[in-house]
Amino acid sequence: MYGELFGLTTAWSWAASNIYTKKVTYRLNPLQILTAYIWLYTLLTLIVAFFMGRLSELFRLQLNTLTYFTSGSILGFAGDWTLFKALSLGGGIGYTITIATSVFIVTTALVGMIFLNESIAGLQISGGGMIIIGIFIANVKLSIHSFTVKHFWHSSSKQSVFIFASLTGFLWSLGLILWNQGLTETDPITGAAISSLIPSCFFILACIFNSNIRPFPIEKSYRCKLLLGGSLYGLGLLTSILALHFSGVGLTAILMSCTPIFSIPLGILFLKERYTKQGMLGLGICIIGIIIVVA
Repeated sequence: MYGELFGLTTAWSWAASNIYTKKVTYRLNPLQILTAYIWLYTLLTLIVAFFMGRLSELFRLQLNTLTYFTSGSILGFAGDWTLFKALSLGGGIGYTITIATSVFIVTTALVGMIFLNESIAGLQISGGGMIIIGIFIANVKLSIHSFTVKHFWHSSSKQSVFIFASLTGFLWSLGLILWNQGLTETDPITGAAISSLIPSCFFILACIFNSNIRPFPIEKSYRCKLLLGGSLYGLGLLTSILALHFSGVGLTAILMSCTPIFSIPLGILFLKERYTKQGMLGLGICIIGIIIVVA
């Protein structure tokens, strides 16, 4: 039950973070946003590790464990960059996350079954399928014209958003699988703390020589959005590792991919967005899918 709870917390945190991230893309480029978010995530995990007495474990990790977590984080952060890039190119939050999460669920589930010998129950597969279908219904306007090859390939912006969003899901999947391998030899709190430490130091050095990567200074009106977006982003990464520890790769991927479901009510509450009957129907299907997966 803990895995399901942490997985859904990840989905909610990222949904809330995406609202602030979208606003910040009007002021900062994707690499600047990623830099700020990595630092905030590193600070959060080190604080949690300190209060739980796990900081000393960082110096006892074996090289292969350190490699798994660092490599997984690099791939995951690369996926986040492609996500921010898709948003900055004009991709809507709903459409972009829909494509990314769909690729993420399918890729992770297949790799988990083929290479990690994970078994996914029939109900979980059915629930995951319903979640994907519900996400598409809620966030993607379906029409015969929009799915024609001629229409798609003559829209350069749609091509770019689709490619970056798909790449996001694939990179997230690889990162999660490497994290899962790292968890076989350490606890999730220590793993979370070490997962961003080396990438964070790299970005600090990069910022010294390249001002285009620095997220600060930034106007006061955007500062709060960046802080909230980064904090929620970091919380989601932390709980995703905890979910991975308790539930494994396949189920965690399905639960983490519920992010668009939370985006709808959060959009209504905080962005005053309006959703059609199609959107609410998709949300209902997703909720049924979650109930099937968690049951």
